[in-house]
Amino acid sequence: FPKYRLGGEVFQSLPGAFEASAGFRSMFFENSDVTVYTASVGKYYGSYWLNLRTFVTPKDVSFSRTIILTSRRYFGDADNYLSITVSLGESPDYIITFSEVNYLSARKFTFGGQWRITPLTFADWNLGFANEELTSEQYLKACTVEVGLIRRF
Repeated sequence: FPKYRLGGEVFQSLPGAFEASAGFRSMFFENSDVTVYTASVGKYYGSYWLNLRTFVTPKDVSFSRTIILTSRRYFGDADNYLSITVSLGESPDYIITFSEVNYLSARKFTFGGQWRITPLTFADWNLGFANEELTSEQYLKACTVEVGLIRRF
């Protein structure tokens, strides 16, 4: 696991209900450091939002790239939605350990949502499946169930 993590991202609204972002994520491990660059473009269509994001790790570490497509259907406002996310690439959509930078292939599918319970409290959930290739003969398969409670201050 990284000793320290640092990241930043700039978001910009664009004409025509588009948005874009660009940024980085740096992780500082015991024997090595990794910086991953990210960019995204999103578009609103009525009650729907589509977003395409990429993560790129430079060649000096182990060149890899990931593409993530997210679609959300909003119900009434920005706090209530259902979402579907598909991720494809050489590394997962988030890196926890240094070895995950070098995955050969990763595929992930997630279905989830968020609902407002009170004006400042929200429930969120995700169901996911991931298939990550560690070597040409070894795969990490995972099913995830996430349930959370969010409180705004």
